[in-house]
Order: sequence, then C-alpha cells, then structure tokens
Amino acid sequence: MTQAFSIWVGEACVPPASCTVDSQQPGGKALSKYDMVKKVKTHLVNLLDGLEIPPQGSTQHCILPWTTLPRILSEHGWELENWPSVIPLPGSGGLHDENKGINGLSKKHLFLLYEAVESKDHPLRLRQIVNA
Repeated sequence: MTQAFSIWVGEACVPPASCTVDSQQPGGKALSKYDMVKKVKTHLVNLLDGLEIPPQGSTQHCILPWTTLPRILSEHGWELENWPSVIPLPGSGGLHDENKGINGLSKKHLFLLYEAVESKDHPLRLRQIVNA
C-alpha cells in the first residue's frame, strides 16, 4: 500500500512534495531511520553480491563499503545509476558525517536515497561503464 509521510528535519516537520513510498508499516506509520538505513544497505549489498564483488569484513558480518563504494564499483567497471543528484556520492567529502557511513546521512538525504531504492520507474541500480 502506498503511504505518504513527512520527513522530520531538526525540529520541523517538512511534508515532501508529492513524495510517496511503499510503506511496510501497518496503519500508515512513517518508516524509521533504522528501517530506511536497513533497506538501502540491503539493496546496495545485494547489488554488489550480484556482481560477485567480495564483501568487506568477515563472512559473518559483511560491511557495506560506504565511503569506497563508488571507487570499488569503478574498479569493476560499474557505476551507480539514478543516484539522487542532491546527495554527494559516498567518499566525496560532501556528506554530513562520512565516519558514520550511511548512518551519517541527514534524514532528508536518507529519505531521498530510500525513495531511489524503492522507485518503480527509476530505481537505484548499477550501470556498466562503457569506454568510448
């Protein structure tokens, strides 16, 4: 079921303009930051698994290589497609707190990234780099 919800930024509640997501929460509750982080992480790790790129960390605790993700993809001939343009790429130094990985994203950026993962028309995915 598609549910619209607002984003909390600091002390203010900002209703997104025509933002809708497929909410997994019963009763139309907004997804928590934890739920959005989990969904985005799972999506990105699955994309890496599909390319057979070795995970970072031990086999029991795979880590999303957040700050090195674009570089790792590039080394394997891939790039992110449909990444929200207002969110700097990981490792570019333009994000809120790189030391916290994906958890360092602002709520606004996390929501936009979550929307990109959930998009039916233009989902966040990988595109093979074609050298001209």
